[in-house]
Amino acid sequence: MIDPFEARDLLLGEVERLDEEEISVRAALHRTLSSSIHTDRAHPASDNSAMDGFALRSADTAGASPERPVKLRIIGESTSAGPFEGSVKDQEAVEISTGGPVPDGADAIVPVEHTHRSGGRVMSDPSADRDADPGAVQILREASSGAHIRPRGEEFLPGDEILPAGIRLNPAAIGLLSSLGHRIVPVFRRPRVLILITGQEFVASGDPSAAGDANGPMVDALCRETGAEVAGVRYVGDATDALRQVLEEWAPKVDVILSTGGASVGPHDLVAEAWEAIGAETFFWKVAMKPGKPVRAGCVRLESGRRTILLALPGNPQSVLAGFETFAEPLLARLAGEPDDTAATVRIPSARVLPPDSRTRLLRARIQEGDGSPTLDIPTGQGSGMLRHAATCPFVAVVPPSEREIEAGEILEARPRPEGLAGRSWTPSPDT
Repeated sequence: MIDPFEARDLLLGEVERLDEEEISVRAALHRTLSSSIHTDRAHPASDNSAMDGFALRSADTAGASPERPVKLRIIGESTSAGPFEGSVKDQEAVEISTGGPVPDGADAIVPVEHTHRSGGRVMSDPSADRDADPGAVQILREASSGAHIRPRGEEFLPGDEILPAGIRLNPAAIGLLSSLGHRIVPVFRRPRVLILITGQEFVASGDPSAAGDANGPMVDALCRETGAEVAGVRYVGDATDALRQVLEEWAPKVDVILSTGGASVGPHDLVAEAWEAIGAETFFWKVAMKPGKPVRAGCVRLESGRRTILLALPGNPQSVLAGFETFAEPLLARLAGEPDDTAATVRIPSARVLPPDSRTRLLRARIQEGDGSPTLDIPTGQGSGMLRHAATCPFVAVVPPSEREIEAGEILEARPRPEGLAGRSWTPSPDT
C-alpha cells in the first residue's frame, strides 16, 4: 500500500491545469486567473483628498488652534466629478470632497471637523468667530505637508501587475477589475466531472434517494463546493459491461470520472475489470489510510491525445468522504488552476488516547474548550459507513501510523473544513 500523501502527490503529478477561457468579470467569482493582469493607468490618477475638508498650503496653518483660528479665503471647490482648475495661493483654501483632486499649490487637507465656517455644516466651537465671512473658513488645527492626501499612484502605476496568475478571484478582485474597466477576464476552465454510483440496489429501486444513497448527493455537493461542473450523476449497478459502456461514452466528454463503490476485491467490485476493458492506466491502488483503503486512481487516453482522469473511491460513505478530501479535492483544484495544497492546518493536543494502527487515520474532530488550552475532541464510533460525526465535526484529524497508543495531550495535525475556523481566535505557540 502507498502512503496517502505520496499517492496524492503522485496523482497531482499526472495532471495539468485545464485550458484557459475568457468569461465575464461578473461571472468570475471564485474562478482562478490564468494570466496576470497589468494596468495601463495610475491609481489614484492624481493626488486626491482622503477626507472632506479644505485643500490649502500647510504653511498657512501655522499656530492654528480653536483659541487662535487661522482665517483663509475660500476660492472654489474640488470634487471627484468637478476638479478645481485654478491654483491655491497664500491665505487661500479650496473646499474639497473625499476623492476630489488636490488643486495646484495645495499640499495638505484639513478635515472639515477641524474647521469653522459661518453658516457651515460643522463645528460649533464656542471660541469660533460667529461673524466669520461666509466666503472664508477658520482653520482650528495645524496641518502638516501631505496630510490626508492620497498621492497619485499610491496603489499602482501604469505597467504594474495588479493581480497575479493563479489567484482565486474574490469579491474585491471582481471590484478591482471592474473599476479598471475590465469586462472580460482570462481564467482556467472549470473541471467537468461525471459521478458514477455503483450498486445494483440503487438501480433496482428506480429511486436512489428511496434506496438510501448517500454517495450521489454527497459527492455532487462536494464537487460543486470545489467549483467543479457536475456533468451528471449516473447509477450503473454491478455489471462490468454497463460500467464499461458508461466509461467509454463519457471519457471524451469530461475531465474526471469519479466513481464510488466497486473498488475493492469482492464479487461485485468490478471497477478494475471495467478499467482494464477500456485500456485504462492505473496510477495506484490501495492506500494506507483509514477509512478509504481501496482507492484506485488512473486515466484513460483518448484518440485526441487528451487524458481523462479516473478516480474510484470505496462505497462506504465515510470512506468516500475521506477519499474525496484527500484526492479529488486537490485534483479538481489543480485542474482549475489553483495553487497546490493551500488547506489550512492546526496543531493541537488530542483530548483522548487513540489505539495504535498501521495506517494513517483521517478522523472527524472538533475543538474542545476547557479550563486550560483547547484540545482536539475525536469522537468514537467513526465506522466507514457512518456520516453523523462528519456532518457535525468541522475538523479532520490526521493521525499518523503508530505501533503504540497515541496518548492524550500528544500534538496532532488537524485540517479544518470551511466552517471550522469560524468565530475562533488562535494564538501561536511554540509548543503547537
